[in-house]
Amino acid sequence: MKKKPIIAFLFIFAMSIVSPIKAQMNFFEGTWAEALALAKKENKFIVLDAHTSWCGPCKKMKKEIFPQTEVGDFYNKNFINVAIDMEKGEGPELDKQYNVQFYPTFLYFNPQGELVHKTLGFKKADEFIEDGKNALDENRQYVSLQKKYRSGDRNPEMLYHYALAAEAAASNPYEITQASDAYLSAVPNEELLSDKNIDFILRTAYDKKSKAFGKMSELSTAIMEKVGKEKFISTVTNVLMNDVSEAVETDNPAQYLWAITYAQANFSEYSEQICGSLAMYYYTQREEWNEYANEAANYIGKFAMEKSNVLNNAAWTFYEHIDEPAKLEEALAWSKKSLSLENNYYNADTYAALLYKLGRKNEALRAAEEAIILGKNEGMDISETENLLEKIKLLE
Repeated sequence: MKKKPIIAFLFIFAMSIVSPIKAQMNFFEGTWAEALALAKKENKFIVLDAHTSWCGPCKKMKKEIFPQTEVGDFYNKNFINVAIDMEKGEGPELDKQYNVQFYPTFLYFNPQGELVHKTLGFKKADEFIEDGKNALDENRQYVSLQKKYRSGDRNPEMLYHYALAAEAAASNPYEITQASDAYLSAVPNEELLSDKNIDFILRTAYDKKSKAFGKMSELSTAIMEKVGKEKFISTVTNVLMNDVSEAVETDNPAQYLWAITYAQANFSEYSEQICGSLAMYYYTQREEWNEYANEAANYIGKFAMEKSNVLNNAAWTFYEHIDEPAKLEEALAWSKKSLSLENNYYNADTYAALLYKLGRKNEALRAAEEAIILGKNEGMDISETENLLEKIKLLE
């Protein structure tokens, strides 16, 4: 008889910390321990949105993806949804426990509280739902697939799903490459250009020595026809960026030059664009700002005048590290263009900062005030722009 009031209390308590079902994704409001207990009680999986207050993609997920009806319908039905700032409260301990290195990271747990799946980064609604479906499926869960792979399972279908799950979880690049190589070795040549396998090749081409990267080079024309030039070039650049990173870490300019030479020899038609990206990254990491400025001016003029994010990033780098007025004016033009392409807080803040550095007080004041309004509307931390506004007011 004494158990009934306790059960009733637990039921009322659970209802009080889980919002009523709505079209949007609803988040549990109790502690992590309480979420684990509720998952076990209701035999439901948990998804943990590991985020921070300053993470742009995290805010984008919260604003654009979590409110969508299809996302809410799927996750509310199948998961206890938990969102925790990894820098506050229980966050740092969970961050360390689950080795979260990127934000947002989505950690999926079974009803027993065991981590079974992991993905990271901004997701479109259909991708986010697909991640959830994979987390519920033993044959698609990252942790389950990893155990099968490490136990010696080399079934091609398992290798396919494991390599993709490991890539989505930003797992060990060596293991991703090994699984990808094994899968591609089992695929008949006539099937390599299927949509499924082209996507696989692009997603698992981590290393220039991998089969996936070799197939990219071998089948470049056919792959580009299916996915477009920009996606193809971006993937090649990301692979060669690994060599550039290593060149910086080991202070080995010869390895950087090798990456440039490799791109020129193997992707000659697109090598200028690839090499431009590699050069900007190399000089940024080495903090050689004059060289960076020259490379950026050439690259942006030829390849990035319609890419808001690239324009804004370069303009901000100029604001932070370049003092030559003529180059700052060039960066201001990029910033203005980025605003015309995407009128958001980050772009507006960069524009105001460049006007301030150029000493154009009245324009800078207006731009900073407009950036603050945008930031408030987007739910951003606008403290830095407010500080900038005070500095602008002190200009003569």
